[in-house]
Amino acid sequence: MSRKLQPALLGGVLIGVLSALPFVSALNACCCLWVIAGGVLTAYLLQERSPLPMTAGDAAIAGLLAGLIGAVISSVIGAAMMVVMGGAAQQLDQLPRDLPPEFARVLERFRELPSSVWFLVGLLFTLVIFPIFSMLGALLGVAIFRKTPPPPPPGTVEILPPE
Repeated sequence: MSRKLQPALLGGVLIGVLSALPFVSALNACCCLWVIAGGVLTAYLLQERSPLPMTAGDAAIAGLLAGLIGAVISSVIGAAMMVVMGGAAQQLDQLPRDLPPEFARVLERFRELPSSVWFLVGLLFTLVIFPIFSMLGALLGVAIFRKTPPPPPPGTVEILPPE
């Protein structure tokens, strides 16, 4: 597991930081771009650390771990950004005033929620979505970066292990 930890940590940092930055995070709306990119980075780093070809299982586990790390980092940075920007209630004040009355009533109920609820809902959402898409990115990274094993030297017979 320790062989997968450093690539997963670096992939998770990429996921978390780029998913939490205000304008850069908008690209996550495009099929979770930063989360998939973090999974691909994880697979690349995992393959670079090993002389043997990586397996899809190893990459999937490292991708899941990177997604979990990225979700936590993204939520913590997002909460810090929300504090700097004035909280969720102040963000709701910036919405247009010509909203339908039903939608305005729903937004008023959201305004009453404490900030900790906003944080926990975001964290739970990312803890579900980020590992899935990061794993898919890592599997894509296997297809792109996997090393092919060298052919056996001439004149040798390959003996396969029993199954």
